[in-house]
Amino acid sequence: MTRAGFGGVCLCWRKALIFPLLLFPFLLYGGELQSGDIRYIEWQLVAPDGNTVAATGHGRIHIILQTGDRMSGFAGCNRMRGHYQADSEHIHFSKIAATMKVCADAADSEHNFIAALEKSRFYRREDNHLDFFDAHHQRLLSFIAANTPEPRTYVFTCEKGYHFVARIEHGDAWLFLPERTLRLSETAGGTGAVYSDGQNRFAVNGDNARLRFHDTEYAACANNRSAAIWEHAKLNGIDFRAVGHEPPWVLQFTKGQKIVLQLGYGKSELHFPATAPVTDTEERSASYSTDNSQHTLSLTLTARECHDSMTSASYGTTVHFILDGKEQYVGCGRFLH
Repeated sequence: MTRAGFGGVCLCWRKALIFPLLLFPFLLYGGELQSGDIRYIEWQLVAPDGNTVAATGHGRIHIILQTGDRMSGFAGCNRMRGHYQADSEHIHFSKIAATMKVCADAADSEHNFIAALEKSRFYRREDNHLDFFDAHHQRLLSFIAANTPEPRTYVFTCEKGYHFVARIEHGDAWLFLPERTLRLSETAGGTGAVYSDGQNRFAVNGDNARLRFHDTEYAACANNRSAAIWEHAKLNGIDFRAVGHEPPWVLQFTKGQKIVLQLGYGKSELHFPATAPVTDTEERSASYSTDNSQHTLSLTLTARECHDSMTSASYGTTVHFILDGKEQYVGCGRFLH
């Protein structure tokens, strides 16, 4: 387990060195697809950002694989039923039919979801996560088992100047310590949540924590929420993240090689394919020109130091993009892997 890929899945980013300090991501999936019983579970679709469950104003998008070859679910507007065949690593959906309700706000996403199911040929289950892949082993869809709490990520600074990252998921705490990585299981006792492996102990309550590692106590550990946001993105497989203000926005390259743009504190979220960049070695920049069915995006990443005026943080990449040919945005970003 490393901070570059979480949950046991090998998420290895191949980066093409275009010029010093600026790298561009292309996701590779290594290893064989792993088996695991995926029946009788409500699998809820995970949004492209990898952080939230995908939903429309009509409900959460999900599937259930039932006894025999039957499947059912909700596609964002309509209920659906169909058939499937699966073994330890292959899966194939057929005869998917949906009810005829009309939802203008969910028609495109519903069509895309059903189309992705029909293209699925392989799957991988890791604990409470399920991924579908096409015939070329490209990830199509990601799911999480219903009633599974979303992962939480912390960046703690304790007395004695001790720093570490903690990730809590599926009842376990992964601690990325300077010396090594620990996986602790939840146990009873104490205020808040307590995790232990019999020798080491980690207790967290809100943004405060206490750690015992190799008989050394680290008390008064405080979470840095700003840093935790970036670590959370990194552990979710995000390779590049940028932020800007006035108006607020967040831009990320997701693990599915997509560009996700959030505007107005997440009130609006736009998705674009990450096309091959046009590079300028003299300017040390790379430009993307992409579009979806409703919007266009012209994005330039430049390997130039950038200062966030609101947080006083410094970043290695200056970001500039134009939305729909008229709205211009400038901000700062960094590569996370």
